[in-house]
Amino acid sequence: MHVIQKHILRKLVGSRALRYADIKPPRVEGNQFSYHLKTLIRRGYVAKKETGYALTTKGVHYSTQVSFEHFSVRIQPKIATLIVARNSKGEYLTYRRNKQPFLNMDGFAYGKVHLGERIEGAAERELKEKAGITADLVQKGIMYLLVTDKEGEVIAHTLFHVFLGTSPKGETVQESPIGKIRWLSEKELLKQNIMPGVPEALKIAKSASRCLLFEEYEFEQA
Repeated sequence: MHVIQKHILRKLVGSRALRYADIKPPRVEGNQFSYHLKTLIRRGYVAKKETGYALTTKGVHYSTQVSFEHFSVRIQPKIATLIVARNSKGEYLTYRRNKQPFLNMDGFAYGKVHLGERIEGAAERELKEKAGITADLVQKGIMYLLVTDKEGEVIAHTLFHVFLGTSPKGETVQESPIGKIRWLSEKELLKQNIMPGVPEALKIAKSASRCLLFEEYEFEQA
């Protein structure tokens, strides 16, 4: 992003609206400044209002993602839903991942919450997308999971909203874009090469507590 565009965004992030003269840097030609201001407007970051120029909703969202010191994107932990789905036989819905991270490891269905999406709606969508089924969902807790390698480099950093899914309905797909779907007993599941956090998520999902549990875990992945 051009230095003039960065200047404009820095100015507008601290105000509801500013006049043209208030955001134009000194000693910058009017034509050059107008070009970059119009570029931000065209990209949807800035809008002209009666009170002056202001950040749009897209511009505000962008401002939460970058460091205004260096204008670099700040990589933040993901927010996801994780569904521990259980059938009438006491088996759990699992899948073996066919991509990194955690390639060829078994775990529960999970996925990122989309912008503007409600938590339970995200869990319903993920279960349908990953396994082709629906279930009665109850949020049981929150799991904050950090996974690093032996050198301390972050492999995955996620805040999971953990749901228990019961009375599954529909035909379970055998293979999905994420991997192979299976129903396994708890004993069978824990014998597999499982993803970090699987036993912990299972513990949260099985809890009889009426309050949402919060657990924080850190793992080193070989």
